[in-house]
Amino acid sequence: MRGLVLSLLLLSGIGGGRTVFAQEEDSFSAHDFLQRGMRRRMRGEYPDAIYDLTEALRLDDSIPGLYMARGMAYLDRAMKEGRWETLMRAEEDFDRAIYADVNNGRAYALRGFVRALRGNQRGLPDIRQAQQIDSSLPPEGFAALGLYAMDAGAWDQAKLFLEKGISLVAPGFPIRAYMIKKAKDLKELSKQNIRTSTSRRSDGRIVEEGESIQALLLQLQDGTPEQREDAAKQLAIPGNERALQALIDALRDPVLRVRAQAADSLGKIGMPRASKALLAYLDAQDRRFRGVVIRALGEIGSERAKKPLEKRLSSETEKALREEIRVALKKIDEAAFTMKMDLEYMLEEFQVTPQ
Repeated sequence: MRGLVLSLLLLSGIGGGRTVFAQEEDSFSAHDFLQRGMRRRMRGEYPDAIYDLTEALRLDDSIPGLYMARGMAYLDRAMKEGRWETLMRAEEDFDRAIYADVNNGRAYALRGFVRALRGNQRGLPDIRQAQQIDSSLPPEGFAALGLYAMDAGAWDQAKLFLEKGISLVAPGFPIRAYMIKKAKDLKELSKQNIRTSTSRRSDGRIVEEGESIQALLLQLQDGTPEQREDAAKQLAIPGNERALQALIDALRDPVLRVRAQAADSLGKIGMPRASKALLAYLDAQDRRFRGVVIRALGEIGSERAKKPLEKRLSSETEKALREEIRVALKKIDEAAFTMKMDLEYMLEEFQVTPQ
């Protein structure tokens, strides 16, 4: 019953049970402090709310959801007043809430959001865990995904995540105002998103984005097999979005070595969108081509490839390729901690579509 009352408090901010009026604090119970603390939080009196919730914890730290309540007060204060130093304390409280109940999906979402605010990439696995516990991801989860998408410069996806989060929160809550502000910031940030030209040295030459890239794209399409293979190799510039579709198309080249080089280059470019195309060749007959595809999927690190690779591992008969799959799976597991997000896949995973 106490847990139910607190859940209602967290959702509505209205104190349950008996009302505290003019009682002296020395006669307060933990629940008295809890109720007053929640009312103060809803009025935006965050320092006082934190004081009350801390006193409640001092008297009885076994009340379900109490650490969640104080963590949310710390988080509200950070967003409303710009007191970002309180985020560390919020994260500590959500740590305790998860320790008390490993199936608390809201606590994972909140911790993920706090970690996103603090620039910690470990928040993304928290959001995934929250979604696994409850498929209806809470607004803090979408807010976190919006921030990670902004960090990656994926403006359209960030907009979708933030709009979804905003739609889940009633007016008056700090997180809603924060997401609205971030959504407005997106317009200006996207205008300023000027990509710097990337270059690399290959066979003594400098290959830069611009006319040289265009020439290589034409060569990849119309050259001899040797020229197509060489063009595919030279286009392997990390983040080279201009070459992405041409290399994906080259996966269907009639010459095996061109297909293999295209797959290898897609892995080196490292853009998650290529993983969807590469997966179609995971069962390719030629074992060498299959190996290149597996390595490329590992280099890209998209979660999209995890289940198909695990399925392939169970049927792969080549010992060397089985080891390649294990290495690729390890890289995918590590990718969540290094901001290699497949945002398109995440949009599908969290069922976010344009309004």
